[in-house]
Amino acid sequence: MSVEPNIMIDACATQIEDLARRLSDRSTQRGSHDDSYSWEQATDYVNSRSAILADHPRLTPQQLNKRIRGVEGYQGPGGSWLSHSWRVYEVWPEIFCLKTKKLSYLHYKSIANSTVPDKPALRAWAEEKQPTQAELREKIKELTGDERTLLGFRLMTTNLWRFASSDGADDQGFDGGISNDVVANLLHYFTDPGDVVVDPFAGSGRTKTMVDTLPYFSADWEDRKAHHHGGPRKVLMSDIAPKLPAIQQADAREHIPFDSADFILLDPPYWRIAEGKYDHMGETIGEWFNGLVAVGMNCQSILNNDGMVALALDDFLRSKQTVSLITLGVRAMEEAGFRHAMSIYNNYNNACSSMGALGQWRAMKARLPVNGVKVINIFCKKEEN
Repeated sequence: MSVEPNIMIDACATQIEDLARRLSDRSTQRGSHDDSYSWEQATDYVNSRSAILADHPRLTPQQLNKRIRGVEGYQGPGGSWLSHSWRVYEVWPEIFCLKTKKLSYLHYKSIANSTVPDKPALRAWAEEKQPTQAELREKIKELTGDERTLLGFRLMTTNLWRFASSDGADDQGFDGGISNDVVANLLHYFTDPGDVVVDPFAGSGRTKTMVDTLPYFSADWEDRKAHHHGGPRKVLMSDIAPKLPAIQQADAREHIPFDSADFILLDPPYWRIAEGKYDHMGETIGEWFNGLVAVGMNCQSILNNDGMVALALDDFLRSKQTVSLITLGVRAMEEAGFRHAMSIYNNYNNACSSMGALGQWRAMKARLPVNGVKVINIFCKKEEN
């Protein structure tokens, strides 16, 4: 006999409300730092989660946690705590059956949710040494290494990225440009393993170099639990004056010589900021703007529907003429049919030091602030009505 859908929904809601009530009651009755309280909470959650998801297979773990925390009057653990407790159960389900634990719940949780490759060995060490939480954190740090060593770059968590811009000309003769860390973070946040990345202003081939050399973008990262968006990307490059065989010759204002892209990185000439060093896309700001619109329209023709475009720009700041290239860049991409999605601010530290003392003095005398930020605006295709 089939069960009516509304009966199943009511049963699911009742199970979730009962669990939310128990978690809330336990939180208000006992101290949150009591170890037995933590084990009781975790055990109740993992057992109830297993039962609820088995009874209601269409419900995802994320939806379950959201519904638990959405129950009126809920005062239990937050979403991260719930997810971490399940992770402990995934790694060591047998611990929940033991009457006497050798470590506190917080110790087991720290080990289970760490990125240490050999968790059983770390658990054995901790059960023997009985470290404090601070000592355990140091041990985990020792075993995992510095994030930059693991990933090959520093992963940022906000939209303010404090990286120095490229210092002077690189080995292919290109001045400036966005830094290696900026490229790596853009690929982390806006691409997935297997995605096609197109760089129509490839310059020295920095984007492909990052993908080819950083551990995070190697094939073995796909199987790791931490930073699970790591893995290989395919990079296609073009430039109006290619310096390497891997870079195809093409003027992005006329065409981009690739069939499709999941992510396009645009780091075009910032009008006349690098006057005389390479093509600045037009003598007048109007020519530069129209050229960028043309580039945007060519991006439209190859970008997949759910793809993203990143446009990196500086403002043109001079004592006799200042132009907000960043604002014009957003306008150009919108004219090309894109929708602005977000902005990322690269606050780099070497803007003044690269000018030298005389240049800084002149800027102060002219009462002209030195540009110390690049803005990387992110765009997506407009939704069709």
